[in-house]
Amino acid sequence: MEQSIVASNPVLFMIAALLIIMACYTALDLLTTLLTIKRYKRLVYIGSSCSMGVAIWTLNFVVIFTLDNSGMAAYNFSTIIFSLALAIALAGVGLLAISYKTQVLQIVFCGFMFTMAILSNYIMGTSSLNHSLHFSPLSVFSTLFSIFILFVAALAILFYFNKLSQSSLKPVSTLLMSGAIIEGYYLF
Repeated sequence: MEQSIVASNPVLFMIAALLIIMACYTALDLLTTLLTIKRYKRLVYIGSSCSMGVAIWTLNFVVIFTLDNSGMAAYNFSTIIFSLALAIALAGVGLLAISYKTQVLQIVFCGFMFTMAILSNYIMGTSSLNHSLHFSPLSVFSTLFSIFILFVAALAILFYFNKLSQSSLKPVSTLLMSGAIIEGYYLF
């Protein structure tokens, strides 16, 4: 994107960042609850998937409405809504893998699905503004790899450091995941 959302509207960016942090915390809280409860697992899983999908989608949605100067007629609302559904679906697939077992392979797969959700949302958001995409392959790979590492680190911290309570590790994991989502905007 040509300009930064922080430069054009810093208050809106801060609101979006706070919404991302709250949604990530909610998703992680519901995920840890999902691993311990016996009843209402489907409902908690859907809530966790929706919360993480909205967290991934929020900043992209704010960027779409902040950076476009051509007016409301240039938006493709069906693409914007589809990007939300895609973010929720990809987050749901990642959370489904980690909801049964919290082993390394499932954590890596979940981080990969979250990374693909960020990439797909960025592409969908750009296409909803009718912009063309021009990327350097090395830049895209390095960005996606760093986002992937942040997601995997956040999930590994939450599920593999059992010496501390999970309630003290959720904020750390939340900040790492929120940082990965925000980094996805800045590095593209």
